Amino acid sequence: NGTYNLLEGSLYNILFKMTEKGYISNRLERVGVKRTRRYYHLEEKGRLYYNQLLNEYDRVCESVSRILDREGDADRYALRVRERNQKIS
Repeated sequence: NGTYNLLEGSLYNILFKMTEKGYISNRLERVGVKRTRRYYHLEEKGRLYYNQLLNEYDRVCESVSRILDREGDADRYALRVRERNQKIS
């Protein structure tokens, strides 16, 4: 059906690695008497990395659009990269 299913065990491994790299932080909070819940927060380093990934994705889409001779789409992807970079700087 075109959807991607992420296994629960994979998600925690990804969150752990992102925490180690400083992209996200987490805090534990007690819920009830015996349970604790972990909350995650996107750090500035993570926000910059996320924007970098978006730029890479848009550049790939731009290149594919040019190969397929879809200049309007390619220009739209290029514009998104430029606008995103202006917001960061």
